[in-house]
Amino acid sequence: KELRSKLPAKKVFSVAVPARTAEKQDSFSYQKISSIADRVFVMAYDEHWRTGSPGSIASLSWCKRVASFAKKNIPAEKLVMGIPFYGRVWQKQEVAKALKYPETLALWKKYQTPLSRTADGTPFFAFQETVDASVFFEDIQSLRGKIGHYEEEGIRKVGFWRATQEPPTFWDLLKAQPKMASF
Repeated sequence: KELRSKLPAKKVFSVAVPARTAEKQDSFSYQKISSIADRVFVMAYDEHWRTGSPGSIASLSWCKRVASFAKKNIPAEKLVMGIPFYGRVWQKQEVAKALKYPETLALWKKYQTPLSRTADGTPFFAFQETVDASVFFEDIQSLRGKIGHYEEEGIRKVGFWRATQEPPTFWDLLKAQPKMASF
């Protein structure tokens, strides 16, 4: 409220909020924020995050639930649904970790690689290990599904964190949605 009161009336005051499917007792009340802000950017991504289990950045079914909750709590003219332009990789084996001295020696013996020393005498060794990984990302088809659903629901604005990460045909897709605007 204080920030809004200090801005000139002609300035657009936008606030980004985390994706929600239900009300939580915290600082991100969609209703309270939308009563103050000119635009509310719902970051509808990170359904699965770096330290969580592998999965979609923003599955269509999850985005539908987020949009449904947002529509009930944010006036349509203020609502901007965020869409992801990125992917994430999860590895099944954790390679980076702290080691106690006996664990370090066991690892060195396991790989039987040469021991080297830095100029100041600190020992180190190198080894290679295969890591199984899962990668989830967005492409034009998945983005088309999200934008199409938002448009069907009467949501007219989409936004994203950073341009230049999108698939090359994204802007053509957005142009094909005449009622949709990007922010």
